[in-house]
Amino acid sequence: TLISRPEITEQAFADFIDLLTAAPISAADSALVRMMEASTANSAMFAHFTELSEKYLYDPNSPLRNEELYIPVLQYLTDSPHLDSLSKLRPRYQLELALKNRPGDIAADFYYTSESGKRSRMRQIEADYTILFFNNPDCGDCNRVKEYMDMSPVIGGRLRELAVLALYTEGDIPHWRNTEYPPGMINAYDAGQKITERQLYDLKAMPTLYLLDKDKRVILKDAPVEQIEQWLTEKRKSQTE
Repeated sequence: TLISRPEITEQAFADFIDLLTAAPISAADSALVRMMEASTANSAMFAHFTELSEKYLYDPNSPLRNEELYIPVLQYLTDSPHLDSLSKLRPRYQLELALKNRPGDIAADFYYTSESGKRSRMRQIEADYTILFFNNPDCGDCNRVKEYMDMSPVIGGRLRELAVLALYTEGDIPHWRNTEYPPGMINAYDAGQKITERQLYDLKAMPTLYLLDKDKRVILKDAPVEQIEQWLTEKRKSQTE
């Protein structure tokens, strides 16, 4: 009765997700599975909560985006007897991408080509931390993030302690060459578009940013630049105390 009133059901769902971010991950996973199971009592409600889960937990524009919370929902959907094989294709594909390069995993390695034409491996970047900045020259938010990092006292120009690999993954290389990047960034492109072809990373929107440690283990996946800056600021503060 209430799923047609977003001010009630959608707001309640958003509040529920907000609470789960403060819960232990095992408790949050169980709560999400119980929610999905309860929604199967009615097909319209099941479809509604499936849609809300993607909208709030997976959509790149959602302020509550949280892929780790979306994973148990996707696992439930791919195993659900309430969906036919065709309806499982989308959640199965999303789950496959969500399980790649999770926090704690060693990030998938790849080759990149710099402005000079030199070909290098991502894992050979020597820095305490590395930001992978997947971007597109025509993307307005990419330009905002690029300027934000350049002006950040924590991120901008810190090549030894922190490397920023600005990577273009599409094919218009002449257009990429005409785009300016801050001198503190490693400006490169993916020759042959292997990252996209092999789906090494989930690039559902541009820009996409990852924060890696010295061993190229994922600290933050698909994170806003503000969150990365905050993490680095707190880390730096803790090391000086």
